[in-house]
Amino acid sequence: MEEPTAVANGTLTLLNLNITNGFVWKSVEWNWWVICQALLAVVGLLGNTVAVLVYSIRSQFDKSTCFLIKALAVADFVSSISFIPLRTAATVPDNFMGHLYCKFIFPNVTLWLSVVASIFTLTAISVERYLAVVHPIKYRKYFSNTHPQIVVLSIWLSSGVINSCSLFISHRDPDTGVCFVSFGTSFIQHVIGIFLFLVEYFLPVLIMISTQVITIKHLYTEDKTTSHDGMTRGTSSNSTVRQTRFVFKARKKIVRMLCVVILIFVICWTPDQLALITFHLGLTEPQYLAGDVYRIFVVLAFCNSCANPFIYAVSNPQFRETLRQILTRQAQSIGLTIGSTQSTPPNDATPSRNELSTV
Repeated sequence: MEEPTAVANGTLTLLNLNITNGFVWKSVEWNWWVICQALLAVVGLLGNTVAVLVYSIRSQFDKSTCFLIKALAVADFVSSISFIPLRTAATVPDNFMGHLYCKFIFPNVTLWLSVVASIFTLTAISVERYLAVVHPIKYRKYFSNTHPQIVVLSIWLSSGVINSCSLFISHRDPDTGVCFVSFGTSFIQHVIGIFLFLVEYFLPVLIMISTQVITIKHLYTEDKTTSHDGMTRGTSSNSTVRQTRFVFKARKKIVRMLCVVILIFVICWTPDQLALITFHLGLTEPQYLAGDVYRIFVVLAFCNSCANPFIYAVSNPQFRETLRQILTRQAQSIGLTIGSTQSTPPNDATPSRNELSTV
């Protein structure tokens, strides 16, 4: 490929670019930022694949919760794919593909679509747990049968609508062919920045924290009431009390795990969101978003997409047990495959299934 030259600050400079069909592509530079992107993408892909498999198998208790957690893992999986470092275009041609690149690929719409879907799904899980514990009748009404699927579909549609703003602020420069972002006026930038901060971060965090505080308080009160009833009633109700306490204990584990997920989300995303809102309000220079400090905030934010599967594994014994069963079955399957490819034993003796599995 031809490597064009460009004049920068009066000096002839050789750019490491490739020209393909009118697109001028930059080569990937493997600096710390790109290496972190690649590592987060790989960890996120593997971890969320495991989470989807586990919650697809173990869904006996609170099927709507398992479905939403699985939907959260799918959203994080898509985020991880979109975080894979790829070549970017230095300039694009003045045709449909060039404008399409500036509208969708340049602002990485798929990445932010899945990020917002992940945030909204985590918010939906918080509301679902709140209704299950505090308002069980409403819970059966809103989270039964196909309702969780409708919730997830609505989340992705809402995320698409929110991220459609990139269609209006991402452009191609007609003179240079460079993609750029322009809000038009500072007022529009302020409005968009405040809107995105409220919808994508502040309101979801407020809903998550408030619902979990109420849920934990309700569980604590119900636990004390159940314990008191178990002591005052006769032994005829002991089985009922034990069953009720088992349900409360299971719900406590889920709420505890969810609280850790929310805490990690707040820790990971708060620096990035505060940096973005200060930029949109004109409190920081645009160059700040291209600096190492902000890139550290972005790396921290996308650690959240990798963290959830580890949280599930640490806080949920059933998750670990199901994962162990999956790995054991895979190991046995490999053993059976290896055993079946070996030569037939002498005297036409066919090995048993147990013998094959130990090969």
